[in-house]
Amino acid sequence: MKLRKWFIMVAMAALAGLAGAAYTGSLSSPGGLTLGGNWASGVATMEWAVDQVGPLWSYEYTLAVSKAPGISHIIIEISDTQINIYDDIEFDVDIYSKAGNIIMPASLTGVKYETGDVSSYTISFLSDRIPVWGDFFAKGGSNSYVYNTGFLADDPTDPASNGSINNHILRPDSVIIVPAPGAILLAAMGTGLVGYLRRRTVI
Repeated sequence: MKLRKWFIMVAMAALAGLAGAAYTGSLSSPGGLTLGGNWASGVATMEWAVDQVGPLWSYEYTLAVSKAPGISHIIIEISDTQINIYDDIEFDVDIYSKAGNIIMPASLTGVKYETGDVSSYTISFLSDRIPVWGDFFAKGGSNSYVYNTGFLADDPTDPASNGSINNHILRPDSVIIVPAPGAILLAAMGTGLVGYLRRRTVI
């Protein structure tokens, strides 16, 4: 058996043993996403998948835009900066103010990934925070941007579900689930092995 195939089988077995609730959703333009700058004449999609992996949650987001410039960074909302995020890709957690980014509709506490000027990018990480409804913002070049159309509306308090509510995405909350060390290791191994094989789509 080839090593690559063996990795897939081990990873899927690890994740299957820990699987729990799972949610998917998407937003697209026009309607669900608001675009500006050079992106305003094109289309964009934001897709997400949130899965419970034992005591942790796996969050995956894929943003794609049809027009240049490429995506330079993506910010996913979080409830506070004291969050545990498990990822092998560099990211920043901060409060991003509108004053420092005038094309963002409002300040946003979030996790930020620099994406390297691409038309499609996938973010994937583990966290001990349960999913709730929230917002995201992404930028390209000097004046192109996209965010969920519900950005300035109150975040829905409905429980996590498939689809979208009032043009919001699922994102990590402030509620902490304290995982056992063994569960973290097993979840990280399973997610990491799958991620090694199919993790990021960069175009």
